[in-house]
Amino acid sequence: MKDKIRVKNIINIDRLKKLIDTQTREEIAAGIGCETSLVTKHYNEDRKVTIEQLMQYCKYFKVSADYLLGLSDAETADTTVQAICDYTGLSAVAVFVLDFLKQNSMEKEIRAVNAILESEKINEGADAYNLLDLIAVYLTSDFEENNRTMLISKSGKIEDPTKITAKDWEGLLDDLITYDSFSTSAIVEQAHFSNITKALEELKHTAFKRQV
Repeated sequence: MKDKIRVKNIINIDRLKKLIDTQTREEIAAGIGCETSLVTKHYNEDRKVTIEQLMQYCKYFKVSADYLLGLSDAETADTTVQAICDYTGLSAVAVFVLDFLKQNSMEKEIRAVNAILESEKINEGADAYNLLDLIAVYLTSDFEENNRTMLISKSGKIEDPTKITAKDWEGLLDDLITYDSFSTSAIVEQAHFSNITKALEELKHTAFKRQV
């Protein structure tokens, strides 16, 4: 059996498929004024999307032609918001939220956003970690579960029993309070969160206070 030959489209078909998947084919066909079978043919890449049909899809889904043509990553048909998205990399939703803050005179929130962005150490090299770096790592890291038994001593030390020699055990037993099972992933995650907290405290006493 030969592989299916897909027609060449002027649009980004994956983006159109994503939009079509949000509703039934019948609803879309009724909205753009065509047969349901045509929507299916567009979806399956059996029929080219004409310029006229492109504009119908854009109007129906309230997206820009640039988005469906693959010329912009911003779905919005608002050209001003689209330009901001393309220039900054922000999503349309993020831009709308920032505009909402401004329109509703939410000055503290706006100052906080400015302070975080302005605290970026963009000219100090890759090792100059800042608040956004730390948040990005925390949100995108996969902290895998890995439970390990650790020893807790009276002096506050936490020891890994697999790394203690027989000689060390002699002095440790008198100091030992208990042993418990720790999730190393939770410890690492907490360390990342602690770094974010420290960065926030530093920002509170520097950049953010200067804007108050």
